[in-house]
This record gives sequence, structure tokens and C-alpha cells, in this order.
Amino acid sequence: MPAPLYLKYPRQTSAQDAYIEIELGGNSTPQASPNYEIGNAVPFDVWHNRTIRISVDNSVDGDALDELLSSERFAELVAIARADYATEWDGNNYVGRLTNAGEEALDEIQELADDLPTLNVWSPDDWINAVLKTTPEGLYALDGVVITEKNLAQLLDEYREEEGDNVIPGLHDLIRYYAEQNALVG
Repeated sequence: MPAPLYLKYPRQTSAQDAYIEIELGGNSTPQASPNYEIGNAVPFDVWHNRTIRISVDNSVDGDALDELLSSERFAELVAIARADYATEWDGNNYVGRLTNAGEEALDEIQELADDLPTLNVWSPDDWINAVLKTTPEGLYALDGVVITEKNLAQLLDEYREEEGDNVIPGLHDLIRYYAEQNALVG
């Protein structure tokens, strides 16, 4: 699985933050997610420490993330944090509190998340601008090869959306688009 937490909205300069969300006062399964809120707004339960968000790199390798979330050590640490959790009235709201054992468990989860491998996620625009050139005739070429219907299958095979640690979502759609544009010109 490539980078499942990578989310970059149009006209935004960077991708959204990502996290693992752990509900401390319940027994729901912890979930990993990008932050869908522009500006990184947080829900009430997160603001009041009833639900904890562990930061994760938004380009984390999905397989490694799944392995962490399903590991026995992760489940043990979540159980420790939940057992150490209580809510207290702070004069305005009930807020979540942890003692040292719960804080240490969450710190270890953060360390495990920080150690997860990441992928190189390119936007199709950034990648294509690095390799796409226009010929003097006005045709589009990838690394000097004009994109045509005849060589489209070969180029799609050569330029993969996932290659090792590189992920370029939407690349094949972009190459097909340039083939269509060349057919109109040619």
C-alpha cells in the first residue's frame, strides 16, 4: 500500500498533517487518518484530551503503518494509556488526564510512529515538470520520447505510479492526457 495518509488539497502549498487517533475513554479501534480540516482544526474530544492524536508523517508507508496498528506492542500501549485515563472537571469542561504510566505509553507510541518508514510522494505536476519537455513541433515528450497512442502502453509500463519508495498518484492519467493532446496537434 503506498502512502494512504497523504492528502494535498488543490491550491494548498503542502499536504495535510496525519495522525493516529486513540479514543482514551472508550474501546474503539485506533484509526490513522489525514487531517481533513484545512488549518488543522481539532474536534472537541481532541481539544479536551479525551481523544489523543499521535502525529504520523503523511507520507508513511501504508504497510508499515498497518503493521504497527495491528502489533501486540501497540495494543499493549493503548491498553496502558486507557487504564491510566480519567476525566476531571476543570471548571468549564470535563477534560482527559493521564498519569505518568499513560503519558509514557503514549510517548512510546509516538516514538514507534516516528520510526515508521516513509515514501517519496510527488505530485504529478512536480514530477511531470521534471521530465516532460515540449518538442519544437509542440509535441509533449517524456525524457525525449514523444508520447503517442502507439507507445502509450510502453510509457505507462515504464513510468509507474509506484516505483520503490516513489509514489506519484495520478501519473498515468496525466500521461494519457498528454498523449491525447499530442494526437490533436499531430
